[in-house]
Amino acid sequence: MSDSPVAVQLTDLIISMQRRLRSQAGEPLPGSPLSQAQAELVRLVRREPGVTVAGAASRLGLAPNTISTLVTRLVENDVIVRETDRQDARVVRLRLTASAHRRVLRWRDRRSGYVEEVLASLPQREQDQIRRALPALEHLLEAMEAERP
Repeated sequence: MSDSPVAVQLTDLIISMQRRLRSQAGEPLPGSPLSQAQAELVRLVRREPGVTVAGAASRLGLAPNTISTLVTRLVENDVIVRETDRQDARVVRLRLTASAHRRVLRWRDRRSGYVEEVLASLPQREQDQIRRALPALEHLLEAMEAERP
């Protein structure tokens, strides 16, 4: 498969936007530097409190033992708590600690506030184009996730 200009441009834009967001919003948990994989897991647990290790592995495209290792480190750093499922004691569910949840929400608000501010500085026509493109970008992500092994 050859590189299409759209695929190259989109990939470069996504990477550049991620880098800019990181520099503007800082770390999700200041004082607790997270690896990229840990940050992804923290974001997932924030969005889906109670997700299982297997569920997190599936959603992030990582091996369950990798998720378990990430969880162990995040538990040690008081970011995530493991909770036994009420209906099946063999199942462990993941949640953010109250402190981590508050800090992650502030970080999310910093990121989205920054994007909102920059978006508002664009001409209305471009803002509308970006809004209309969001469903297609969501479908692109869904197609990428369906490709996971």
